[in-house]
Amino acid sequence: MRQFADAEAHSARAEYHSTVAETDAASDRAPTNRSVGIQPWLNDAPAVLVANPTAHSGRAADWIRKARGLLADAGVPHRFVATEPEGRTIDRVRETIDDGGARVVIYMGGDGTFAEVAKGIFASHHARDVAMGMLPTGTANDQGKSFGLSAGSGALARNVEVIAAGEVVGCDVGRLVIERGDRTIHRDLFFDSFSIGLGAASLETRNRDRERVGRIPGLGAIYRLQRRWVGDDHHGHGQAGRRYAQQLPRLRRQRNTGRRGERSQRDPA
Repeated sequence: MRQFADAEAHSARAEYHSTVAETDAASDRAPTNRSVGIQPWLNDAPAVLVANPTAHSGRAADWIRKARGLLADAGVPHRFVATEPEGRTIDRVRETIDDGGARVVIYMGGDGTFAEVAKGIFASHHARDVAMGMLPTGTANDQGKSFGLSAGSGALARNVEVIAAGEVVGCDVGRLVIERGDRTIHRDLFFDSFSIGLGAASLETRNRDRERVGRIPGLGAIYRLQRRWVGDDHHGHGQAGRRYAQQLPRLRRQRNTGRRGERSQRDPA
């Protein structure tokens, strides 16, 4: 699990200090770097599992059920909160902490879910007393990899063991403020790293192309399946390649049907 410290970056210069949620103040729950069990962190409130049941074309719903069973078997009381679009997950996480008393929030998903859950923790009034559990099941899973965690549904059992053990390590957090003249034009938190220039432009292009591919009937599903297949052995998707091979004929038929429909619209005769 992770607990956060804060840093701030102003345009080209960086200043390191603790400003978010008074993280420089004393805390009864400091990072341990050793196993102490989950109970001291819970503060007599159940943990909160945050995930998107519609991710991975709906397969994430099965993974969530599996994760909840593993958490229950490991003695981790918890409740489930679904992610919401357009950044509203941040507010839901904040509410579970400030209004619901949660002190352990577990993210399940990719790096985007990690970021929104972490930002929700910082938006609360109790950030320095909250630990975040990690169940990486996304595409890149850079956050999980940086802490040596395996990813995917096949790694859930091991990652739940880490959460149940209550082993907590610190994580630096940066606050990025972009200024133009006397105006602040962008302000955000980042975790582990951020990039500008070529790296950011490449990621923006990838995301734009993925959105375009998703609009083409059948091709978006092929793209998603093939992308998971490439990383099969490294991300816990041991049967993804076989599923892809089994579904490929059907996906090709869908793609061809979509093309015929487009031709019919162009030439009704």
